[in-house]
Amino acid sequence: MTAALVQNGARVYIASRKLHDLESVAASMNETARGGPWPAGTACIPLQADLSSKAGCDALAAELARHTSRLDILVNNSGLTWGGPRDDFPEDKGWDKVFHLNVKSQFYLTVALIPLLEQGKSNTHHASVVNIASTAAMMPQASGALSQPGSGTYSYQPSKAASVHLSRMLAVDLAEQHIHVNAICPGVFPSRMTAWSLGEFGEALEHEAERAAIEAELAELEGPDTPPGGQLPADADLRSRLQVADRVARNAQAASLDSLQQLLRDKADKLRQQIVLRDQQLADNRRDLEGIAELKEKGLAVNARVTALTTAINDIEAKRLDLEATLLMAEQQLNEAERARDQGATNVWPSSACT
Repeated sequence: MTAALVQNGARVYIASRKLHDLESVAASMNETARGGPWPAGTACIPLQADLSSKAGCDALAAELARHTSRLDILVNNSGLTWGGPRDDFPEDKGWDKVFHLNVKSQFYLTVALIPLLEQGKSNTHHASVVNIASTAAMMPQASGALSQPGSGTYSYQPSKAASVHLSRMLAVDLAEQHIHVNAICPGVFPSRMTAWSLGEFGEALEHEAERAAIEAELAELEGPDTPPGGQLPADADLRSRLQVADRVARNAQAASLDSLQQLLRDKADKLRQQIVLRDQQLADNRRDLEGIAELKEKGLAVNARVTALTTAINDIEAKRLDLEATLLMAEQQLNEAERARDQGATNVWPSSACT
């Protein structure tokens, strides 16, 4: 987005905690700038900022006000995730920091920049705020192929769901000031935040990118001047490279599906173990309840114990139903992964092919 705006004559301010990285990106962007009213090397301006607090958001807004009197587009792109085991998920790093950056910063920075965003706007000339959410906002699972076994991103998905709803609220709130607010939900893409999780799947992505590049070359070659049959002498090498990239990408995809299936099988096994444990707890509590009922028949005051056991049995039954529902979902996911693996198996190139 930054590159597209700069190349089309806009001045773009980029902000992050790491000034060195910002300056490197800004220098690269400025090399691509095409004209515009700005002096050379100033189309993209780096501003160091820490948006994890309201004070940091206010500081960036004040710095921007020293550079310009108006803004047309604000992209809230800062984000953070944290993965950990459910029973030991940290409050500070796991919940607070994630929500501070993924949700609060979007709110506070947008509010702080309203004076610049509404400047010069009208019914026919709107400002635009774009909040970067994620497809994770719609995902009910805390763990999956992109998290470590036994861990989950319990705060990330809720934070992105909050970002989506916050965007709806701000859209209504700022409409009269001619400021549009939208959220977009991209999927997983290579970045520092996803570096670990994509380690297993990064090779497949790289080969998919290579495949796309080769396909683009083929499309360029197979233009109006292509002879009958759609073959050009130069196609042979390109097609061979395409087949190699296709083979590697599909094999990597198959390997990732195998890994996903194993994770789902492990999850299903643990859920079944938990269900067996709940069954045992139910049996023990019901046996105790029957014993207490006999004491009650003898005139002993055991009402409090009966109430406690009845409540415990109800709670365990509810938890067991939840476990069964989760197990059913895991089994459905496993079936889908197995179908995807089987469908792709016929298209996976053997290692000796495409020489």
